[in-house]
Amino acid sequence: MDSSQIFEGTKQGIVAFVATFIAIFVLAQFPPITHFSLFLDPVKLGIIMFFDAHNLLATFAVVGSNLYALVGMSPLVVVAILLPPLVLVLQGRDVVADASPDAAASTLATRGALVVVGYAPLAIAGAFFVFDGVSTADVVLTTAVYPLVFGALGGASAGL
Repeated sequence: MDSSQIFEGTKQGIVAFVATFIAIFVLAQFPPITHFSLFLDPVKLGIIMFFDAHNLLATFAVVGSNLYALVGMSPLVVVAILLPPLVLVLQGRDVVADASPDAAASTLATRGALVVVGYAPLAIAGAFFVFDGVSTADVVLTTAVYPLVFGALGGASAGL
């Protein structure tokens, strides 16, 4: 793995984070999510929603902020939950766009997982703003598990 591949993974991870964060933040500004803005600052609410979108257990009030359990499975919540995997798979595919058609799926998956290099630092920075509103599971899933798994799936799927 050379530095250009790491750079591409970093760049695509940043794009994935920014796109996902902005989209989910905008979704958090509409009902039924905004009903909680009476209790939380709308900015903090958007950041919490971003982290909970990476944690399906939060949907069932198992672990996380329980925002989705309180709001219910509205269409906005469903879109928010689907966005991170979708965007990370697409960006993982972009990381390997220059790969040889003969490249092994494992090589493509490894390169696709490099989105974590750009995604994780931004997610960690975001966690400091709402650490009292998100669980450790939210942070771990957002910073490591989702970008690694879905970036790798995107990279591997590029070889299909």
